[in-house]
Amino acid sequence: MKKLICFLTTLFALTMTYAQIVHATSLALVENQVQVGKMMINLPAGQWRVLNSSDARTAIDNGSQGGQVERKYLIQLNEKNQFFAAIFLSATKYSTNVDRWNDSVCERKDTLWIQPLDGNFKFPACLLIGHVFGFWTSVPNNDFDRVMFDWYKQHKVELPKTALLSSYRKYFSGDFIVASYFINPELVGFAPDSGTTWGSSQWHAGVIKEDAAKVKYVEALKTWSQAIEPSHRNSLMKGTPIGGQLSALPNSK
Repeated sequence: MKKLICFLTTLFALTMTYAQIVHATSLALVENQVQVGKMMINLPAGQWRVLNSSDARTAIDNGSQGGQVERKYLIQLNEKNQFFAAIFLSATKYSTNVDRWNDSVCERKDTLWIQPLDGNFKFPACLLIGHVFGFWTSVPNNDFDRVMFDWYKQHKVELPKTALLSSYRKYFSGDFIVASYFINPELVGFAPDSGTTWGSSQWHAGVIKEDAAKVKYVEALKTWSQAIEPSHRNSLMKGTPIGGQLSALPNSK
């Protein structure tokens, strides 16, 4: 009887592992580059799965509907069904007649790091690094994010309490690009976040300075973010990126 129970337990475990592989591999696979809106965008090294893709309308400074954009959300899971990383990409499909974009993200003062680029208040441009506490724990209030939230829940993907964020955004005339990267710090060598709020998170700017390893990793992520900026800028300005595949996300502390 014990042997039978052990056999059934093993069989169940193997079945679960197979199911976890299938629910990820059933998603469209992309490598090296992906088309988003009117732009071809380089991707970090590795295989990425397209979890969601849809069109939307932008909001301009007077609150009215602007031009049409395309959004894509790509993921990487490991063999244990753990979230490793995700990419959110958004870019215009057609140029919009606009004299100011409604985006205040580049004005944030609560990030781990932010670097203004050559934009201005009408056409923002910046790189930033921050942390997302309570990663996918709250039910989203928009249809696009709800797809990811439901998929993660349905397939019992193991998510970190806190994810790290590296984001590039740039607006130029009637076009823009946003490339945001979400990384699970628990899979690059760090213990789960013991904080209970965004402000008490071990990845908060006011707390992280006490941890040399975390500071070092953010510095590596900063260097990586600055290195990929020219490629994304060229996607916006010329429609195609510079060079080939981006370097892999920093994957160890």
